[in-house]
Amino acid sequence: PPYEAIMLKLQVLQDVFFIVDIFVNFRTAYCDEKTGDYVKDAWRIAAHYSCHWLVCDIFCAIPLDLILDETPAAVEGPPGASVELSPAPDDPRRACLRGEQEPDAPSS
Repeated sequence: PPYEAIMLKLQVLQDVFFIVDIFVNFRTAYCDEKTGDYVKDAWRIAAHYSCHWLVCDIFCAIPLDLILDETPAAVEGPPGASVELSPAPDDPRRACLRGEQEPDAPSS
């Protein structure tokens, strides 16, 4: 459906935004807490960003929906019963990345 194609484009745009944000933050001046001056030196900016927000931003840039969709989803059963695993529902973005489906093509 068209909804899936729109969602695919929005998810990719969001992933690209977070990745671009990482590069922008490596070049964005910050205010030194001790002196109150703006730090504009590229190496000091990179060191400051690496120590404060880089790990969080990288984690946010990882497309977890693609990674988590590769793992099977557990099916809940009554207590004490064995649990069977079933594959997670297919994501149109993952299918597009594998080349199985065009991003704007309706899924059947």
